[in-house]
Amino acid sequence: MDSNQHHPDELPIIAKQYIDSIISKMKYRDKIRLEVKEELENHFIDALSDYISQKDKDMLAEELINEFGDSHQLAQLIRRSKKRCRPWWKKSLIHSFQAFGIFIILLYTYVAWLNSGTPTITHDYLAQMNQLMTPAIESNNNAKQYYDKAFSTYVGLDDIIKDSLKINAVRNTINKIIRFNYEPSNIEHKKLIEQWIAANEDSYLHFKQASKYPFYDQPYIARQNNSLYDLPLIDLYIFRNLSKIASIKAHDSIKNNQYSQGQQHCFIIANSANHLKNRLLFVEQLVYSGMNNYFLSTLISLAKHGNLSNEQIDEIILKINSLYPNGINKINLEGERLIFLDGLQRNFTKGGPNGGHLINTNDLEKSLSPYFDSKSRSIDSILATMLFPREFMRSYPHLLHAGRNETIKKADIIFEQYEEYIKLSPYEYHKKNLDDIDLLFQLPFHRFQFLYSYIPTLSGASLIPHRQEAFLEATLTILALKKWHNTYDSYPNTLNELVLKGYLKKLPKDPYTANDSLKYRNHGNDFILYSIGGDFEDDGGIQYTNDPWARFYKDGDRVFWPTGNLKVADRSQSSPNK
Repeated sequence: MDSNQHHPDELPIIAKQYIDSIISKMKYRDKIRLEVKEELENHFIDALSDYISQKDKDMLAEELINEFGDSHQLAQLIRRSKKRCRPWWKKSLIHSFQAFGIFIILLYTYVAWLNSGTPTITHDYLAQMNQLMTPAIESNNNAKQYYDKAFSTYVGLDDIIKDSLKINAVRNTINKIIRFNYEPSNIEHKKLIEQWIAANEDSYLHFKQASKYPFYDQPYIARQNNSLYDLPLIDLYIFRNLSKIASIKAHDSIKNNQYSQGQQHCFIIANSANHLKNRLLFVEQLVYSGMNNYFLSTLISLAKHGNLSNEQIDEIILKINSLYPNGINKINLEGERLIFLDGLQRNFTKGGPNGGHLINTNDLEKSLSPYFDSKSRSIDSILATMLFPREFMRSYPHLLHAGRNETIKKADIIFEQYEEYIKLSPYEYHKKNLDDIDLLFQLPFHRFQFLYSYIPTLSGASLIPHRQEAFLEATLTILALKKWHNTYDSYPNTLNELVLKGYLKKLPKDPYTANDSLKYRNHGNDFILYSIGGDFEDDGGIQYTNDPWARFYKDGDRVFWPTGNLKVADRSQSSPNK
């Protein structure tokens, strides 16, 4: 019988109530619920169509309801069957939306948990850093008051020269004067340098006075809350530039045959550099290294032009040995480790999953800005950026970051390996194929952003003290050779003769060899002394003037003597290594 011949109103009340109860408990889309309702109504209408009396219809309807069972269970069964009947694409789409919704909920829960943490500051690393650095001295032995005066009265090149291109050109000329005893051919540059030195006469006098003191005690002072982040530095730029002025003054004194005065200017650099040797920050130690280079370059120029007597040479050697009793200081990373530990306690929670999690602080966001403004450093970082835009990662660096325990573990590995690198000579460094390895940049940026911000990249800087040690030993060897020449009116055939007769304590080691000394050859009235340099090959004393250690072109030697008129190789057939 066609159900359309009957109207749902003909159904018994008990059947209508049962159908309505099922439909209300289905909890499904309205369209599907209407279809199910129509199907149930038609089923009851067809079943009751052969009965005329209302009593019979009511009895049969009640029997049908009993057969169907509980309306709640039936609603669930109907709902499940409708789901199973969906097309596959609709099922996939629904599941995808469900999974995405769950992901969003979990993500926001995770972000809320990350943002809920607070740091636990338990240690004063600023006080510990100052305790490590500060010597036990009386105030009258502290050079600080004179350095403060020198810094406050200093006049920069940019205060005299307003053209940035011209400033760079004049700076290049200054560096040539220091390294090669260069006589400026550009009259304008020469006058500007003289003007700069004259403007800093007061500053230099204070700098000179400060160099006479045995110690420089300038404690580290935090900007706020004893945090070591963005620690204010002493005026290293002025430190370095006043050393350059001292070197230029020394060169001028030597040219005017005022050798004693030239020696005084020369040791002003060394004494001031000595004040920085126990500083704990990486950048301070780099400035210390630069000032040592100025001192040794200027001292060799004094040895070349000064016609020094044996007594003067002995005096210079005695001063050098007192300034460098244990040689050149190796890089000390203890200060950088303390900065990392202080940053850790200020930017991570303590306890809980993974030992704690990163907190998004203003300090961290500022320190990460340079990395977000440059290219990603790994495939991991690129993929992370595809999933989470850079601005999102800049605002929420803690979202993908490793936990506290894993961060500490990676930092310990980096510092331990850095300490091993510091011990390696350039030759050993090269043999281990470490030339282009930077441990920090091997880590995925999005997982260890904090380490990128709080640990310096060594990047071959560990080799600087080894090169300077060779420079220092070469300088002592040159002085010993000059003393030998004063005595015998000739130079020895080998450096061993200097050691055998007490002119030299030991042979000068070349750090670019396994265990050989610097190369030396007697040229009659002169000699040549050099290291084989960064190509690890003896090129016969050929040096690139603007790449003395062959770090970039990987060709040529580091020639310590003679200091002028060096034979310079043709670079037309070579290209930089880096």
